[in-house]
Amino acid sequence: MELIIIIAIVVIAATVGKKYWKWIIGVPVALLVFGMFGNHPIIILILVATIGILIYSNSETVKSKRMERRFNAWIKQNSESNYTYDGIAERMEGLGRALPFSGDEVPFGRAEYFASSFENIFGNGDIVYGYYPIRSSIDSELREYGIVVTNRGIGIATQVLSKDTKDKESRFVVDSVELLFSGMWFVTYDEEKQTITICSGLKEAKIKLEEYPLLNYGLLVANTDRLIKAGFTRDLYTGLIDEKFNQSLDNDLANLEADEQDGDDNRKAMFDEYSHVAEKNLNASADASAINTGSRAQAGGTSARNLHNIQINQMVNGRQGHGVAAEYANSVLDGGFLTNSGLRGQDNAKHGPDRLSFGKKVQVKTSIRLDSNGQYAGKNSADSIKLAFKDGNTQKMGKYQYGEMPTEVPKDQYRSSIEYMRKQIEKGNVEGHTDPNDASKLVKCGLFEGDRYARIVKAGTIESLTVDSLNAVEQSLPTIGITFIMTYASARWQGAEKKDAAKIAGGSAISAGVMSAGAILFSSQAAKSKIGQKLVSSGLAKSIGLKQGAEDIGKYAGNIITVAITFGPLTVDALRGRISTKQLFKGSVLGSVSIAVGLVSGPAGIITAPVAGYFTKKVLDIFVEDDAKEMYQVFKEEFLDVVMVSGLTHEEFQEILKMTFQNKKLGSWLKDMFAANDSRNFARNILVSEAVSDILSKREKITNEEVIDAYATAKNDYVSA
Repeated sequence: MELIIIIAIVVIAATVGKKYWKWIIGVPVALLVFGMFGNHPIIILILVATIGILIYSNSETVKSKRMERRFNAWIKQNSESNYTYDGIAERMEGLGRALPFSGDEVPFGRAEYFASSFENIFGNGDIVYGYYPIRSSIDSELREYGIVVTNRGIGIATQVLSKDTKDKESRFVVDSVELLFSGMWFVTYDEEKQTITICSGLKEAKIKLEEYPLLNYGLLVANTDRLIKAGFTRDLYTGLIDEKFNQSLDNDLANLEADEQDGDDNRKAMFDEYSHVAEKNLNASADASAINTGSRAQAGGTSARNLHNIQINQMVNGRQGHGVAAEYANSVLDGGFLTNSGLRGQDNAKHGPDRLSFGKKVQVKTSIRLDSNGQYAGKNSADSIKLAFKDGNTQKMGKYQYGEMPTEVPKDQYRSSIEYMRKQIEKGNVEGHTDPNDASKLVKCGLFEGDRYARIVKAGTIESLTVDSLNAVEQSLPTIGITFIMTYASARWQGAEKKDAAKIAGGSAISAGVMSAGAILFSSQAAKSKIGQKLVSSGLAKSIGLKQGAEDIGKYAGNIITVAITFGPLTVDALRGRISTKQLFKGSVLGSVSIAVGLVSGPAGIITAPVAGYFTKKVLDIFVEDDAKEMYQVFKEEFLDVVMVSGLTHEEFQEILKMTFQNKKLGSWLKDMFAANDSRNFARNILVSEAVSDILSKREKITNEEVIDAYATAKNDYVSA
């Protein structure tokens, strides 16, 4: 029973009670021990005393007092100092070389900005000897972390994960320590734990090599040890080195540094705000690209369904193709599904409607009679309306076949058709109608002349391109709407502001719509083309599975254009060197999954394909980081290094933030950076430095005459004094 209780306690401590595991385990164990030795008070007393001594000896209070005693003993050492200023400079340069950036390689803008985050490590006129930058775990944060060595000491700042919050931007706390050379008295390297320990005054810092893989621990330990053993750090602390000079200098700089710190804080807050927005928008744009890819991937399916719906086979290859073209064109020009207009005669139901026009059923009759020279001769005739009186079985003229449903005829035959209908009503051939004036209710005017319907069947004509283009736009509207909604929601979830999210969603939706419309238009024109028709009748067509004439040609063309618009931009960027092979792989997987899901889903692919694109990207993000994230960090670092030492005013600093981090071309710039041989140099000299130059060029010009006047004024003032 006791064993079960102990196991249960350990399990609880290891799961829900991680924060209080010492109490969860300690209290029951103490009770268990008391139960075992309750009859032996001496043993209990010894155990309690031993535990108390162990706890006390390892308490922070005891450790602090122990360190204080050791530090005071070091100060009181009676040993001679043995150093020269040149030797001290050499030791500090050696400390700098222990870090990845030292000497002329130090990115001074970034390094000085980082050093200024410490209270006593860096001031105006101080020197940075070495810098080990580590990016913030919060991408949009201005500051960096790591190690910096200045002439005043060593500064170490790290991000520590806090378990008290789940929010990404507040779950990290800053662990910062500054180790001044003044009072630095101990350094050692633990080879087993791979840890450097440095003590300055009553402060202790432990540097774990696993966190700083590029750190040359040998140089760091050796040069720090030499500074200590030479007596330099003790003399700094006791004031034997230029005490009065240092004090005077510190007093002179105190107010200046305070003002600079306030300015730096304001700039940091401003940068964090702009960078945070830029990061959110970049993430939102990346998600928008994935959704957009999914929307493009289903263009092939949409174009295939469109070809079947408009009966492209009958339109191109059928004996009455111009009649099918008339049904198609009139429905499109009425506004399609937007006005409850569309084709309805695909089932060839007897006496059924050929289409809906603004919600009303309509029969369409189109007769195109040619003369002996092959020219259209049906103008002003009643050829089309006569077909509405022909019995479908006997092919003999008789009564009107469609009840109250109006018959639509070509525009140039409308008046003649009205007159013909009036006469048929008078003859009693229209059931339910005796008034000849009812003819206008039973005859509907088409939107094109007869010969123009014939040209809609052919590829490349004005009529064909016009109708197919309008139809492509109409068919792409659902894609535009769904892409916009999904992209806007995704952008807002990423934290983008409403205005920015709307811009991102609008651009993505229009792009997806244009690509989808292009695919539908291309497939329709390909199905009507003479090349397509010749291909159908060739052996090559049969070998690749094209068996159903124009529709198959159109589908094949639609699939080709879908692959092109899905993978084309990605391939072009890869060939231009603007993305990495891993980014190419990631985009290819995303596109392939989206196409597959779109094909399997059928009409639902208009929704499932972009959804698949979005979630595929989220899964791939776990394994492959986007190029843009790395380039954004490089851009941010070079921005810091250039701008922070450019002497810009508050207003100029805000302006350059707008020119860079709020620039709509930022995403494209990041690709250009990747394509450059040196991404840092490109960011520094082409992007950031040019922006700084533009800002500085707007300053008021100082003329030679103004300089001469200023010199004369100063001269007179000094002479008068």
